[in-house]
Amino acid sequence: MAEVEKGPEKQILIVTDKGFATRTKLSEFRVSHRGTKGTRAMFLNEKNGNTIATKMVDEEDLVFVITKLGQGGLVPVNEIRLMGRGKSGTKLMSLNDGDEVVGIL
Repeated sequence: MAEVEKGPEKQILIVTDKGFATRTKLSEFRVSHRGTKGTRAMFLNEKNGNTIATKMVDEEDLVFVITKLGQGGLVPVNEIRLMGRGKSGTKLMSLNDGDEVVGIL
């Protein structure tokens, strides 16, 4: 079994193109091996869009969100709701018509 870093538990941040995000503890994901069907990390639908970024984060991190039309914003990770796997996520950023999130830093 792989060694896990000591200290605060790591979390996975998932962001969609329609400005939704979910933050989940790494311990909620099981270790899978060859031949498994995978694990649902976030429930995707027409409202929240498609996954565009996944990042390992800590509580004290900051994430910079960038959109196609040049809008940007700095979001503290601890302001993104911590939830279990398979959820739809919460609104990370309000977008103008025709705009979409293209990346995070």
